[in-house]
Amino acid sequence: MSFQTLDTKIKAKLDSLTGDGQPLNFNYQANLSGAFEGYPCAVFVKSDSEADYENQADNLRTYVYHIYILQEIESTDVADADDILSSATDIIMNAFDDDYTLGGSVLKSRAIPTIWGTLDTAGGQVSYARVTLAFDVIYELN
Repeated sequence: MSFQTLDTKIKAKLDSLTGDGQPLNFNYQANLSGAFEGYPCAVFVKSDSEADYENQADNLRTYVYHIYILQEIESTDVADADDILSSATDIIMNAFDDDYTLGGSVLKSRAIPTIWGTLDTAGGQVSYARVTLAFDVIYELN
């Protein structure tokens, strides 16, 4: 398993999702300061990884990603934006909980509690929810 393989698996999972009456537009880019096409949207970025020897032949690795779900708030009521973010966050977390092995690619994945806030982007101010996903895999040592 590698970050590149996980990128592909996460993107495929996100691309398969639809919102509750709201489109979910997913973008993959290195930062959150750009302008986005359509809201709510989500951006996933690599965070970190860690490893620990499981036994003499295997290494347990954890790959961590942040998924930022964004909703513009300049033309949307803040309460409505919060409802939209809540729905989109639930959809994303449920999708990874329902397929916690990513089709057998990882031992397990888990959504770590979300962080909520606002930030300025090239397209204006947005509210966001950040979902942290951790993926555990076994790497077989040579």
